[in-house]
Amino acid sequence: MDQPGDNLIVSVERLVGKLEKMHERQLTENDKMEKMMTSLDSLSRVMARVESEKKYEDEFNRKIGSLNESLQRVMSTQIELSKTREEERTLDKVIQGARIFGQVLSAVAAGIQFSVENVGLVLRKDDEGRKSLKAGTEQSQADLSMILQPLNNLVKNFVDEKKKQQESTAAGQADKNDAPVDVGQ
Repeated sequence: MDQPGDNLIVSVERLVGKLEKMHERQLTENDKMEKMMTSLDSLSRVMARVESEKKYEDEFNRKIGSLNESLQRVMSTQIELSKTREEERTLDKVIQGARIFGQVLSAVAAGIQFSVENVGLVLRKDDEGRKSLKAGTEQSQADLSMILQPLNNLVKNFVDEKKKQQESTAAGQADKNDAPVDVGQ
């Protein structure tokens, strides 16, 4: 009977050995599972952080887009103002040129009128003509002042135009230096 008892002991020892090996395997599997769970927790935290950063990035991109649109509106307004100022300057120059041309034309017409009147007086050679020549001399002096008046106005307009150009240039430079740029949020 020793044999079956020995077999039983050997069988129990083998069974205990197998149970110990199974227990060790279970412990290593539990360690592996614990490590996997820790890794999954870490991964879920990283994913949450990435998602949060993505939201911040989207918000940042939206604000940058809004800022870009505001800057484009400001730039288009500045371009329109610049074009308007150039057009106003061109119109002012055309108007000033027309004024000057009118004054020159007036001066030329007065000079022609003066010449025609003097030629008419010289052609009259009778006694009344001599009287009228004297009267014509007085009249020619008055006509000379009429000729000089448009020339005087012309010179005054040139001086005024030069002052306006200097003032507008100074004002334009001051506007460029002082103009704040407003960027909407």
